[in-house]
Amino acid sequence: MEWLSENWVFPLTVTWALALSAALLCLLCIAYGLANPAGGHMREFLAITLPGFEWLTPKGFFIGLVKSFLYGALAGHVPIYNLLPRVFLRRTTACS
Repeated sequence: MEWLSENWVFPLTVTWALALSAALLCLLCIAYGLANPAGGHMREFLAITLPGFEWLTPKGFFIGLVKSFLYGALAGHVPIYNLLPRVFLRRTTACS
């Protein structure tokens, strides 16, 4: 059981890290789209992945940041990760 205490992932830390990383990635995608307008793929990608996003409007910028942050927070939901070792360790110790 010492393994559990050493490898415990704190949900709040992971959630904030992924949420802020996703928001930063959204900003980088917008910056890339501005730096490389000939590509044009970034605005299409953001419009598909972030419903409601509009290229180069304040509303679209805000929606992009908020939705990216929320998607990152959703990905950071790790209580299941913390639960799995307990379940599997119980099964392996019960079988031994």
